[in-house]
Amino acid sequence: MNLTLFNNNQYKNWLADIKQRIKQAQIKAAVKVNAELINVYWQLGKEIIEKQETANWGDALIEQLSKDLCSEFPYMKGFSKTNLFYIRRWYLFYKEGFEKLPQLVAQLANNNQLLSSTEILPQLVAQIPWGHNREIITKCTDAHEALFYLQKTVQNNWSRVVLLMQIESKLYHREGKAINNFALTLPQPQADLAIETLKNPYNFDFITIGEAAQERDLEIALATQMQKFLLELGQGFAFMGRQYNINVGGDDFRIDLLFYHTKLRCHIVVELKVTEFEPEFAGKLNFYLNAIDAQIKHPDDQPTIGILLCKTPNKVVVEYALKNMSQPLGVAEYQLTHAIPEELRGELPTIEELEVELEKEVETLSTPVNKKIKLMNDLLSTLNEEEVQEKLTLKITKKIFSESILSLDKIFLTKMEAIQKNFAKVKIYYQVSSSGYPKIEEAIKLLNNNHNIYQLGLSYYFEGFKKAGINAFNQSTNISFELRDYYYEIKSNNNQPAILKKLYHQFPTTEELNDLADAMVEDVVDKVNSELERMKK
Repeated sequence: MNLTLFNNNQYKNWLADIKQRIKQAQIKAAVKVNAELINVYWQLGKEIIEKQETANWGDALIEQLSKDLCSEFPYMKGFSKTNLFYIRRWYLFYKEGFEKLPQLVAQLANNNQLLSSTEILPQLVAQIPWGHNREIITKCTDAHEALFYLQKTVQNNWSRVVLLMQIESKLYHREGKAINNFALTLPQPQADLAIETLKNPYNFDFITIGEAAQERDLEIALATQMQKFLLELGQGFAFMGRQYNINVGGDDFRIDLLFYHTKLRCHIVVELKVTEFEPEFAGKLNFYLNAIDAQIKHPDDQPTIGILLCKTPNKVVVEYALKNMSQPLGVAEYQLTHAIPEELRGELPTIEELEVELEKEVETLSTPVNKKIKLMNDLLSTLNEEEVQEKLTLKITKKIFSESILSLDKIFLTKMEAIQKNFAKVKIYYQVSSSGYPKIEEAIKLLNNNHNIYQLGLSYYFEGFKKAGINAFNQSTNISFELRDYYYEIKSNNNQPAILKKLYHQFPTTEELNDLADAMVEDVVDKVNSELERMKK
């Protein structure tokens, strides 16, 4: 009977539902316990101050109260002398802050008309753990700043580590400070939300690049630290691609970084500059936004937003540049506090190398499998390779065909002109999977109608060598792009190993295409020479 129940899908589904409900109840209970505890702390802080003022008991009250409460509740850690001082300080921080900043009272009252400000604040602080509350009041200068981090923590569900990082990066002083034209180009409340989303300056101290770095160096550094970059950008940013290609009127353009914002419901184009702001930057960014809105934007999406990150933008110049732009643009500064002069690069260890060395100094108890995992991570950290960023898609397949195959075709035929005249006929086949087509239109048609392409390539057949008389002979050469899930291989005449291997965000350079064409020309010439040598014997 038990075995039957164990294998019964209906029972399994019911059991899974019970487990899920229990887990949800545990979470709700933990949240409820935290809220009740914070409420007790709030009331306790209030009463400690009142007793010290009315009964004139002074600080001796806290010491005696700590002893009595710890004796009664030995398993609770929140009643130590130190923590009671923090509770008193916490309540007093907000009490005095609201007395000095009466506009905060009005702000809270407007946000919730059902409760008074004195009721709203205790409910707000009760939504985050006590450790978060302690960090906020010890690191913020006034109640206005504390309320900002308090609300952000509730909205974004920040851990204490993330909260500390945001405070240390001075998010309160940076958020909404970027120069922009959103009020003129976006409807409400989209404009206010977009303004709040931007910061100034952005803090990129998690990357290390030299002072002579170019835009691409900055872009690659941010892409390799994408998790930290997204955290600095803020909640809602979803990464779509680096060097994102758009085609306008037959010309290709590449956007530095493209995101989609899940709260603003729009695409966000980020352009990076390692120089100070120049007016023409805004024009180019405006062009990119028009292209994204025309080609990618869904009818339900909001207008695409552009963010230009550069060094120390001149506010007046930026305002003039954005004044009559039709698209929503924002310009902000970024800071690299850990930049290293070029002459010292290679001499100093990177942050990652320091972390590895520190880990070696700390002895930790670990299971055999954890040691193997650590070894794997150590080995991974030594690799100087780009990460997989894209999986094979029809869009990628078309891009390889249009940007690599057709370019290679043109380069190869140009290089073959001096040799091709020796043949009576040349046939070209454009390969799509296992089929070859003499007309490019046919290949493109199959490419558009098939989502399971596994190979692209070119095949050339040179027929009737003119100077061989009755011994005329034919030659051929080909090159193929073998498509895998996360990378592709370029092979010549089906030989192993592959000539090149690339990830799908990497495309052959002009120099590499020239080398491939040279290898194909050399293959034809070697075959011809070999045949001619044989015919002379």
